Amino acid sequence: MEKLEIVQKRLRHIEKKETKWVEHAMKQDDDAWYAKLTAKIPKKVETNLQAAFAKGFELLFVNGTGLMNKICARKSLSNNHDINDYAFEVKGTKKSLRKISATAHRSETINTTITFAEGLGMGLTGMGLPDIPVFLGLLLRGVYEIAASFGIDYTKQDEKQFILLLMETVVLRGKEKVLANQAVDEFMSQMLVGEVQAYDFRAQMKTTANKYATDTLFLKFVQGIPIVGIVGGVYNPVYYRRLANYARLKYEKRYLLQKSINLKNGISERK
Repeated sequence: MEKLEIVQKRLRHIEKKETKWVEHAMKQDDDAWYAKLTAKIPKKVETNLQAAFAKGFELLFVNGTGLMNKICARKSLSNNHDINDYAFEVKGTKKSLRKISATAHRSETINTTITFAEGLGMGLTGMGLPDIPVFLGLLLRGVYEIAASFGIDYTKQDEKQFILLLMETVVLRGKEKVLANQAVDEFMSQMLVGEVQAYDFRAQMKTTANKYATDTLFLKFVQGIPIVGIVGGVYNPVYYRRLANYARLKYEKRYLLQKSINLKNGISERK
């Protein structure tokens, strides 16, 4: 089987997963019980939560790249990707291609465990708002490591915008989620052809922060209550898995699309 055929077969597999993801998203809707619970929470709590998420995103996306690089296995994952990618170019087998996504999956599993421990600890001590920068940091660490597993330099500005779009999409529901997914694909297409249209990074950062504040309102409120906060804290890995699964799907799709383009054009990625 030719390398291009192997890549396109894997791409069709990923696109089938995407179709199921969209179908599931269309069935989602705002939970009535959740709306009733959050309606009882003082407006000031929501405002404070929005401010906390905004500050957390600002800290990590604008000023925290250096710090994140220290806690992410960026170099080793990037090197591992290069080795696996080269192995596919040489061997041209399905097994060698699957090794690339397998690395991203292993990183995801490890980070899920870390996120669970963090949420549990914060919940026991009743730390809701103080947990947010740590919570976001762990989410970003996971996405960054998945990106690096597919050879992506997540420190670039366009990549940061792409990550914000990924993060926003996973906390939406129903048609809004499907439309956001389409926006992710559109931005991905622009990146693949090297013609990214102008965007307002800070506006997107604020939008994503507010979406997280709204979606986690009750959980973070509960997490601020000692012992009872375990309920909110243990939900952190649920958010992480949701984001990591989606990010892995999109980064692998992007890798395969780029690989297809290069193979069709006879472009070698090795110098």
